[in-house]
Amino acid sequence: MYKFVAFAVLAVILAPAVSATFWRNCLGVRGPDHIETPLCDAERCFAVRGQPFIANVTLSSPDVHQELLVENIAFIFGIPVQLPVEPPHDNGCNQLYVNGVFHGCPTLPDVPHIWMINQDIPGFLPAFQNTVVRYTLTDRGTLVGCVEITATLV
Repeated sequence: MYKFVAFAVLAVILAPAVSATFWRNCLGVRGPDHIETPLCDAERCFAVRGQPFIANVTLSSPDVHQELLVENIAFIFGIPVQLPVEPPHDNGCNQLYVNGVFHGCPTLPDVPHIWMINQDIPGFLPAFQNTVVRYTLTDRGTLVGCVEITATLV
């Protein structure tokens, strides 16, 4: 009996680690369907300061969006640090593809879009393990997408 209880407790503790991933949706906001990046494996990301963060983010929404303004925030020791987002990366519409063809905005409802992120990681950030970087997309003042990526900055 005690062995079963110990095994059940161990399974509950280890289950989140088994299902861990380098990204997660922000609470209460629609997130991506999938993210692929050569900088990350199933659980970890290693990003180099001063180098680009490259990722293909699959998004779909029941709504049509006219713009997808990008905001990036890194959390260093829990303190939010606004990261610069330079044009053309300041609007996700500028890197939005459907079936491998540039589409831009307005988006199509319920159609998977690929947002091809290619943004430099600022060199002023300190090297840090398990840094959370939040990417948000806003359409005319309304937050329409959000994802948090956990990375080790080197």
